[in-house]
Amino acid sequence: MPTRKLLNHLFSNKIEGTLASLSILALLMIIFSSIAILQVETDPASNIKSAEDAIWWTYSTITTVGYGDKYPITTEGRILAMILMTFGVGLFGTFTAFVASHFVSIEQK
Repeated sequence: MPTRKLLNHLFSNKIEGTLASLSILALLMIIFSSIAILQVETDPASNIKSAEDAIWWTYSTITTVGYGDKYPITTEGRILAMILMTFGVGLFGTFTAFVASHFVSIEQK
């Protein structure tokens, strides 16, 4: 509960607080997924070999673009990819819903 009170105090507008929370959550997901993919993609045939590759793969996966130039080949990496894709769809769906609700609230005023 203290966290909720802090967020209510910091963000008087619910939309601002939600968007800030989503942004922080997305950034944390990108950071931790990049680290995780480097840990599990140890196979010599893997094409995710550096931190740069990991961040690129994570960002293109979470945004559901998935260019296909970097991809996991291990089972653990593919499971991580599934989690990241699901999170990305939910993240951008939520973001879109909050932006739409903001425009609707402006029209109603």
